[in-house]
Amino acid sequence: MTDRFTLEERITDIGQVEDELEQLLYKIGDSPSPPTEDELMNIIIGMKELCNIRYERLWKCFEELIGNGVIKGPINDLDTEQQIRAQTI
Repeated sequence: MTDRFTLEERITDIGQVEDELEQLLYKIGDSPSPPTEDELMNIIIGMKELCNIRYERLWKCFEELIGNGVIKGPINDLDTEQQIRAQTI
């Protein structure tokens, strides 16, 4: 079941790219066996694909929460303005 905790998890997953970049920097700069150009390209292609997968999962979760009514909000700025006016009356 998709809930706000699933959404939080998906958002956190997006941040994994930072750790992956740290690992890549180690491999390029400090590893006793630096990658070949081919290995480096394969690593970057894999990282790019993982980012796309994480984003897809995050977006799917977000859409499910909207569809289930868990996330609600104004559709546009006009709705926001009308809600504010209604609250002050």
